[in-house]
Amino acid sequence: MTPSSIPTLRLSDLLDGWPFTRMINPHHEEVAAESAEWIEGLDSFDEAYLSIFKKCNFGLLGSLAYPNASREHLVIFYQYLAT
Repeated sequence: MTPSSIPTLRLSDLLDGWPFTRMINPHHEEVAAESAEWIEGLDSFDEAYLSIFKKCNFGLLGSLAYPNASREHLVIFYQYLAT
């Protein structure tokens, strides 16, 4: 499947105008960067897939969903989403 043949679904920016107090895990930046390197190091995905995957920003999802998780638990969540 080529990137141009992959169906897409575009959502509006869900965080724009978010009415609630936003809590983000304090380990987000570090763990997101570390996990991105881990995913790229797997050599399991082609460049097109990696490009699409990075746009999903699953790290931010995990950090917002689990703002109080330990660093170790956040790493597990990020890597779970990647596989």
